[in-house]
Amino acid sequence: MTSHPDGVKLAHFRKVSVFVLILLISISLVAQMPKTQAATPNPGLQEKALSFLRDVIQLDMSKYTLTLNDKFSESNHLFFNLDLANMSPFDFGGSGNAIFSFYDGVLGSCSLSSGYGGLLYLHPELDYFNATLGMVERYQMWTNDSQVQEMADLLKQAGSERNATEVSGNLTLRLSVQRYTQYAFYNTFNGADYTGLTIFRGGPDLDFSDSRVYEKIGDTNINVSKEQAIRIAEDYLKTYTANATFANGTTISVTDLNVTGVNGAILQTTLKDNSTLYPEWNIQLNVSNMPARGLQGIGVWIWANDGTVIGAYQYTNADFTSLFNALFFFPLYSSLLFGLIFAVIFAVALIVVLIFVFRKSNHNADEKKP
Repeated sequence: MTSHPDGVKLAHFRKVSVFVLILLISISLVAQMPKTQAATPNPGLQEKALSFLRDVIQLDMSKYTLTLNDKFSESNHLFFNLDLANMSPFDFGGSGNAIFSFYDGVLGSCSLSSGYGGLLYLHPELDYFNATLGMVERYQMWTNDSQVQEMADLLKQAGSERNATEVSGNLTLRLSVQRYTQYAFYNTFNGADYTGLTIFRGGPDLDFSDSRVYEKIGDTNINVSKEQAIRIAEDYLKTYTANATFANGTTISVTDLNVTGVNGAILQTTLKDNSTLYPEWNIQLNVSNMPARGLQGIGVWIWANDGTVIGAYQYTNADFTSLFNALFFFPLYSSLLFGLIFAVIFAVALIVVLIFVFRKSNHNADEKKP
């Protein structure tokens, strides 16, 4: 008694399909396994990172599986894969990450990126404001830093999530609410913001940084007034050449710049030596004969303590706010999109392989026919 040829083909097809599926799954799992690295991150820092997530951010750790990614981690820089517990190996939309930077064993920053559904907290968040206030208060207990308590008091003074500036002595809170929310605390001297604590919340993600850990405050004296800085910038542009290079390689240079007014004069701070902040003036001058269309003028950076020109740049009058907002929220959509695209590509690839194998088996079976 002989078997039916179609039955043999179907049985062979099923065996090959199972084999190919197991092979592809194995390859995927191996690709996700962390690679060993000679410089293993400090285990003590790993525990500090987990403690920060548990005690300050208050993530619901029972809902996640955290895996240290050795490929992207270093001695003071930790990269954790943040996956939902019991997640399917192909559910990439549920994956996120937690990135930590330490300086001499002290936490300087933490960046949390979630998959779809957002971050899962131990206690449901009622609103960003009260959630952030609780985070700052827990950070104070975690660090035992008296200035952080002053930050919490300033946040209570603001009272709600709104665009606001609150000041207490040399401590300033700048609360900015757009399509994202930023809580920024600064040590402010003579009108310039220096080191501080920043909590940035956009969509489901969160960034936490304490620049007091990795930046120092230098000379805070302002010896150059706003008016003096503007005159220095205007004098600088008298001998400045503005260049613009186009896509075809053509470069246009303009030396006799026609300054028509002041677009802005901002007192800010920037790093100079050994991660030390110093005050500088950022002066923007409108220029009518810029070398390329769309350019509005020239900005000049000037040290506010001695009047030295640091450098210059060209600025445009275009408003890229909507574009930046779209790009900022793209990671949430991209995680979902990536998972969907990967699933589709995987399914198509599997079907193509199975069709090829099935056709090959048919061809071999036909050749064996008498």
